[in-house]
Amino acid sequence: MLNYLSSDDLSDLETVAAEEYHADLAQMKSILDRKLSEDILHKIHQRILPPAPPQQTPRLFWWRRMVAAALVIVVAGVLYYILSGGGSNGVAYTKEVSTAANERKTITLPDGSTVSLQPGSTLRYPDHFSAKERNVHLTGEAFFSVQHDKDRAFVVHSEAINTTVLGTSFNVDARPERNVKVVVITGTVKVETAGEDDKEIVVNSHQGVVYNRLTNELRKEDVSADARYYEQRQQGKFVYEGAAVKKVIEDMRRFYNTSIVLRDELQMCKFFGYINTTDSLEKALQMISMSLNAKVTIDSTAGSYIISGGSCE
Repeated sequence: MLNYLSSDDLSDLETVAAEEYHADLAQMKSILDRKLSEDILHKIHQRILPPAPPQQTPRLFWWRRMVAAALVIVVAGVLYYILSGGGSNGVAYTKEVSTAANERKTITLPDGSTVSLQPGSTLRYPDHFSAKERNVHLTGEAFFSVQHDKDRAFVVHSEAINTTVLGTSFNVDARPERNVKVVVITGTVKVETAGEDDKEIVVNSHQGVVYNRLTNELRKEDVSADARYYEQRQQGKFVYEGAAVKKVIEDMRRFYNTSIVLRDELQMCKFFGYINTTDSLEKALQMISMSLNAKVTIDSTAGSYIISGGSCE
């Protein structure tokens, strides 16, 4: 107020005073009264203070709310796209099937291809394949029987490699704790690394590719034994015509995912017979031990089965 009163322009004060004067001449003497002085000062403040910012109109308010809602939807959509698997190869995997440690499942995909999902594995795939490619994502191990489609490649994505085919049968073992292996049973398969370093190998029937996680290298391998194992597993029966018992036990360890101990002197004995994939582990081991005149015991401490006694004769 002191700054205002010391200025040359007192027009606001004069205006207010004149308004009060004309309003009631009889009250002129009371202009110096405290209450009236406060009213005058209040009016002066109102005139010299900067105007208050304009309030938002309802239209602008709702427009801003609509923009905020749209941004939320976009962010949520991006997050879903990434979490559903689209972040890596542009595919929204809407379906997911998993198996427990001792469980196997057979899945029929939208194009009629079948997948035999092995224990402790997960397969993700879309409701419908696109017009250009058929993409699935595997964590763990699975056997694929792919319907032939010359216009749409079938691609199995995993953490380390991508496997591309048109129509074939093959097995992919992409468990995180080991090197990745692809074994082709029929047809031709292209295996390529999933990282920025583009490396690829093309393999045919009864050939395989191994990806070394430590060196980031692909190499072709002789996988005839693996191919036979996968073929028989897929057919539902392991058939042996004079195979060494050592080999039979290796298959059983692999299929039932358990520890089986066999005495050294029984390793090269011959086994004739077959074991169904629906047989329990106990039944399978009983059949093997009977051919050797041996017996099966369980070591509960080590969590393994032991075949002891018997002979090759």
